[in-house]
Amino acid sequence: SVNLLQVPKGMATLSRLKLGNAIVIRTSSKPLKKTDIATFYILMASSAQLTNFTLRASVKKGVTFRTATPSNSLLWDITLDLGADGAIAAICQRKAPIPGKRLESSLLEVLQMDFEVEELSSPVDSQVIIWKLELPSVPKSVAKTEGAMRIYTTQRDFVGLAPLVMDTEILNTAVLTGKKVVMSVRTVAVEEDGLVTDVSDYTDCSSTDEDVLKVSDRCDYVFLNGKETKGKVKMIVNFTYSYLSAQLELNVWMPRLPLQIELSDTELGQ
Repeated sequence: SVNLLQVPKGMATLSRLKLGNAIVIRTSSKPLKKTDIATFYILMASSAQLTNFTLRASVKKGVTFRTATPSNSLLWDITLDLGADGAIAAICQRKAPIPGKRLESSLLEVLQMDFEVEELSSPVDSQVIIWKLELPSVPKSVAKTEGAMRIYTTQRDFVGLAPLVMDTEILNTAVLTGKKVVMSVRTVAVEEDGLVTDVSDYTDCSSTDEDVLKVSDRCDYVFLNGKETKGKVKMIVNFTYSYLSAQLELNVWMPRLPLQIELSDTELGQ
């Protein structure tokens, strides 16, 4: 049997990128369809106390920058510089002191930047935005000021992933016979309305312990080749397909070696 667990609506996780110990960029990890808007929230650490900075974003074909909006127009002035190569520079200048006292660890939202997904080249794909922070003066000890964030795109409303096998038990006879033991795996993606799509050819996978169980490069079967050293109950193999992930759980049984054989009759007939 297969149990599918669906994350409740509105519970999408957040992707987070920190630049220069001063700026934090957040966005939802929820996959987007064509013409959907991806909003990135640009926040400044209170400890940074910046009066101005420049944030550059580089995008490739398939994603288009739409707009940048200051979170508080009384505090921040935002100037945009749009390059012909898909690069966008948001020049942020603080116009007034930040009111009130804030904790050193708190974050202040400076602006929002919106990007639109224009075209999808495959049923599930992703786009990368490269961010670069430029500060007026950068000490040598400053943390990294450049990083990448990924936007997942999809043509379907996939909500779950399920690796399917015929049995959840596998016996390692390969250590006795030298003959590989194979169990086929098919991986399907499940849509919100219950429809399933075979995505086995596009899946990535990994075994959590290859001394117990191995998985093929194409993720279409798990196997034992006799080089294993132990068995395990609830052995886990991880499967991923774009923004979806799932675990296949198997019980792997290992013979106790060396084998001891007892015969009721020590005289064998010809």
